[in-house]
Amino acid sequence: MSHSPATDQPAGAEPNASAAVRSLRIAGALTLVTALLLLVVAVGTLAQGHGTFSVGVGAMLVLYSLLVGALGLFALRGALALTGMVIAAAVLHLLVVGSTAVNDAAWMWWTTPVLLATLVAGIHARVVDSRG
Repeated sequence: MSHSPATDQPAGAEPNASAAVRSLRIAGALTLVTALLLLVVAVGTLAQGHGTFSVGVGAMLVLYSLLVGALGLFALRGALALTGMVIAAAVLHLLVVGSTAVNDAAWMWWTTPVLLATLVAGIHARVVDSRG
């Protein structure tokens, strides 16, 4: 397959598709960071020692962090079909941080820049991809 020297893309490839994939890869990497943060919360929940409740919530958070991590890996590989899921996950996590940080966990506010950057990169990938 020949490549265009100006863009280092396969000949005939759309520049917008490449830009969309780059943005999605950024969102995917940030989604992986979010998955790691969720894993930290899961370990903290398990360590609270509230018996079965902590174990149940902690186990579900571990499972959820693995699912978010898988989404991040697929996005990192450039799966443009998952852009909407990346955006939805970022919005969901922003809402959870907003509602939780206001009440009990002010430390969660520092996750906001990661989540906002994920949202912006995901939206950028969707917009650029839709312009095809």
